[in-house]
Amino acid sequence: MLFRSYRTNEVFGEVLIPLTSAAQNLPLLRSSELEAAARRVDNSIAGNSTTWTVGLHWSPVQDLMFRANKTSSIRAPAITELFLPAVPAYSFANDPCDVNFIGQGLDPATRAKNCAAAGIPSGFNSNVVNATALGTNSGNPHLTSETAASKSAGVVIQPRWIPRLNVTVDYIDINLTNAISSLSLTSIMDSCYDSTTYPNNQYCSLFQRDPNTHQVVNFQQGYVNAGNLHFTGIQLGADYHFTLPRSLGDIAMRAQYLDTRKLTVQIGSVPVQETAGQIGTNKGRGSVDVLYHKGKFAWDWQGLYTGNANFSNQYAANYQDYMTVHPWWVINSTLSYELPHDVTARLIVDNVFNKLPPFPAIAGSGGNYATGVSQYFSGLMGRYFILSLDAHF
Repeated sequence: MLFRSYRTNEVFGEVLIPLTSAAQNLPLLRSSELEAAARRVDNSIAGNSTTWTVGLHWSPVQDLMFRANKTSSIRAPAITELFLPAVPAYSFANDPCDVNFIGQGLDPATRAKNCAAAGIPSGFNSNVVNATALGTNSGNPHLTSETAASKSAGVVIQPRWIPRLNVTVDYIDINLTNAISSLSLTSIMDSCYDSTTYPNNQYCSLFQRDPNTHQVVNFQQGYVNAGNLHFTGIQLGADYHFTLPRSLGDIAMRAQYLDTRKLTVQIGSVPVQETAGQIGTNKGRGSVDVLYHKGKFAWDWQGLYTGNANFSNQYAANYQDYMTVHPWWVINSTLSYELPHDVTARLIVDNVFNKLPPFPAIAGSGGNYATGVSQYFSGLMGRYFILSLDAHF
């Protein structure tokens, strides 16, 4: 058995500096503070990096706080990403040279030209669209750290005339480069045939076709520093709790919503793609929780919202009959009771109203529908129950 390892040494420091306080009685400067932190990382494989963050909090009045943050961060490769031994892997793929996909992509003309240069005939039907091909999946000891530059700015509202109410609004911007990605067979093939440097492209050597039938007969998946991602969005949040009269218990309510404004992704040499609004990266996502609590009993109702989405942002307007799926709600509930001896009993009911996925979210074949299945999995499962006992010793 082959044993592999790496070494990481780190040193860090952080500081919090109060700038003003309410005791100073300064106009529009009820309180303000500056926070900062830095970390130096020495990784025997991924190399040396310095990460840092700086943030500012400012409350002009009691009910209002503004906050902003800027961060430079890294993620070193995990041990499985580095040293996973080669293992068999089976995969579907949306073969870009298949008759159903050759007209897609951000540059269909380049794709069609490269497929023709590979000798693949017009009207080609690829088996890998509907039947898995056998290949291998392995780690990559040459990976380097991911890097991210992020910034956020927002406001916290706590109106004194509505005690226990908190409302937050934050703008978030994250730019991830050198991302560690486990490329799917579809991504590998797209990176090959959508490239202007075909066939002199590292991705074209990661799969093999039968020279006579042109069907995919082998591929090599693995981890690479091949991804770039840029996310911007607005996150909203609110929470409120109160006590019912006559000692009837307490109610806590919480709501969150994420509006994804931008999510561009680039894998390998494929052109940058805007994925916000596709199934799996729906622009709108939210949740609402209402928790009732009295003594040892608690009852939680949760609503999960998923916004409408396109099957693909790259599809032409008349590509298929159904281009989008509608917004979707699913309701979950949990009852719990604290028993003697630090034991808690819970009954969890997921998808209480047995809500089906929005039509036709899971339509497709082979690997073409996996995203819809994962996004709307609780709808496929239907209503189901979990009974659990938690004991603490």
